[in-house]
Amino acid sequence: MAQNTDRRDSYIPCTPLAHLAPSAGTQPYPSMLLCLQVCYGVTIVSFLGAVHWGVAMSSSLSGPVAARIANEGFVYSVIPSLCAWPAALMEPGAGAVVLSILLPACYGADYGRRNIGLPQWYMALRLPLTLLATFGMLLTATRHVHAQLDYAKELTQREKDKAATAATK
Repeated sequence: MAQNTDRRDSYIPCTPLAHLAPSAGTQPYPSMLLCLQVCYGVTIVSFLGAVHWGVAMSSSLSGPVAARIANEGFVYSVIPSLCAWPAALMEPGAGAVVLSILLPACYGADYGRRNIGLPQWYMALRLPLTLLATFGMLLTATRHVHAQLDYAKELTQREKDKAATAATK
């Protein structure tokens, strides 16, 4: 019973990804929420690396092979964070695209390390959570592109109106 509860609870961190993910509707979507979505994605990617830090720290194995595996875990644990945080400094669309690449890449790395201390249930949860988070990032990128296109159309219309007004004077 506890594992089923844990499984449902594991989807709670995806709540912001689902609620902040921009809709495809015509309502304007505040740019601050796009930035929040990207920053939350950066946090999730950083957490995915931190899991490997915890596994390496909790290893009770000894010997040179165990030390090498733990060192690999420590090194890998910081790579997702180092790759993700620059996305927070980018335009929301570009940052979301970077994260939509990093999330499946982290899944691939986790899959490769699945037999090195990760619990069995972890990988079972990773695939649907990765798909959901990646989809949220792709929606964010798509909405940002739409917002930029709408802004460009508005500027073009303003320039046309200004030119028409100047031509009538």
